[in-house]
Amino acid sequence: MNARRTQQLHTHQSERFSRNRHRRLIVGLSATLIALVSWLFVLSRLSDLQALAITDIRVYGADPDITGNLEAAASSSIQGSYLGIFSKSDSLIYPKAAVKQAVGSSSPRLATVNVMRNGLHGLTVSVTEKIPAAVICADLPNLDSGESGVPIDSTDCYLADRTGFIFKQASMASTSQDRNYDVYYAPNLQAVPVGTFATSTNEFASVVSFVSGVKAAGLAPQGVLIKDSGEYELYLRNPSNPEGPIIVYWDTSADVSRELSDLSAFWNGIASGSAKVAVKDPSQLEYIDIRYGSNVFYR
Repeated sequence: MNARRTQQLHTHQSERFSRNRHRRLIVGLSATLIALVSWLFVLSRLSDLQALAITDIRVYGADPDITGNLEAAASSSIQGSYLGIFSKSDSLIYPKAAVKQAVGSSSPRLATVNVMRNGLHGLTVSVTEKIPAAVICADLPNLDSGESGVPIDSTDCYLADRTGFIFKQASMASTSQDRNYDVYYAPNLQAVPVGTFATSTNEFASVVSFVSGVKAAGLAPQGVLIKDSGEYELYLRNPSNPEGPIIVYWDTSADVSRELSDLSAFWNGIASGSAKVAVKDPSQLEYIDIRYGSNVFYR
């Protein structure tokens, strides 16, 4: 057999081998694809089985008035399927993070959300509500309110946490309890302030710190009016004149610790009868202005 014939035979065998290998590859890939699709179909059908479906969702820790909404949010988050194949209501593969996010976003009153499976059909959602730290009223204080000084007498007052985040309306039925919290008046709040901040977080923290310092100094703050450009009015209970508070003007753009020190020194000067303070009786005071350096102005 000559060389040319030999070469032709080898070429023919190589082409046939390549075609067979290509055919086997196609057959193998097709079989794998069919098996994969079959398994996906089986798993998809299994995920739709009622034996594995979440049918009972319970929310614990929330007030009854929002429990229904929280349960609805959790239920909505497990509707549908992943990629149109696997049911999200399958208790083995339900979207836990999505449930937690949906419940947490459904009410500004929630502080924490935890989700746990309860058997093959149940889902337990445990929540805690925010702890009120202040009452924010969207109007001006009533300075002619008698013995209580600056009461919570508005129907437009809300509960806020320690960051100034407003999360719930304060009902008149809880007025006596809400008096335990610091009261802030913010007449420039938007129409529906729930879910917003009374002011920036840093600003509110500065105000809270100032009010806490006033209490530590032995004074009795009754409320704070939030004005524009960082200016505030603090209403102090006047021990000599319960009919009206003493107004303290202060500004968070200044040195708040210095303002607090000046206020404390001025008040102590009244109590001790210091010659440096002309006022000897708090009932004579209408206002104290501590916004201007170390100078304290009053009338």
